[in-house]
Amino acid sequence: MKDNNRTFGIEIEAYGVSRRALTTALSQAGINIQNEAYNHNTRSYWKIVNDGSIRGIDGFELVSPPLCGEAGLNEIRTVCRVLAQLGARVNKSCGLHVHHHAPDFKPRHFQNLVAFYTKAEDQIDRVMPNSRRASNNRYCGTMKRFNADRLFDNSRYHKLNLNSYYRYGTVEFRHHSGTIEADKIINWVELTQRMVLRAKKRVTAYNGHSLTWYDVKQALGLVHNPDNSDLRLARFYETRMAALA
Repeated sequence: MKDNNRTFGIEIEAYGVSRRALTTALSQAGINIQNEAYNHNTRSYWKIVNDGSIRGIDGFELVSPPLCGEAGLNEIRTVCRVLAQLGARVNKSCGLHVHHHAPDFKPRHFQNLVAFYTKAEDQIDRVMPNSRRASNNRYCGTMKRFNADRLFDNSRYHKLNLNSYYRYGTVEFRHHSGTIEADKIINWVELTQRMVLRAKKRVTAYNGHSLTWYDVKQALGLVHNPDNSDLRLARFYETRMAALA
């Protein structure tokens, strides 16, 4: 379940590296990057901005341009390699946000996505540290308090933010903890893209119950279509569940 034509973007929150040093190192690694004042503008290049919510010296937010396919994933790998080389760090105040371009979404697609995520939230919590579970983080509140009858009137500080649709034409996933590890970022991009694609394709009534992990895998094509990428993705998150149990 992949869509190599749907663009995505990421926001990495971290600290411990000056913005000037990071800009220089990423430029030398071939990444088109600019150091800017805080803003919400979409750029055609990576930008690094300050973020007052991050605890730690030299906190920053690194925001990608719209990315696509394997070329976009390779840029993420390069960025993460440079972050690691410079000693960037994350803590509980940091998050990873992923946007998926959704200009083709209709109201029913947003409803499908909210319904699925709300019922799957307990399982997704299992692959996150405790600081990102339930309502433990003010910047990614539980979907169980999301008003599904008024999709765009909710605070953006939910695990799934639909307000980004009006600003960027995207749906934003805010659930993931801060990380500079390429594997974690890329697997989360792929998992959330599968949620977006499923929301476009069908409506599923969950009858008010939370989903099991098997239900989530089945819904996202990780059970009946076990090619190498499907198996890798499922095993990655099952390993995460065991480590965070």
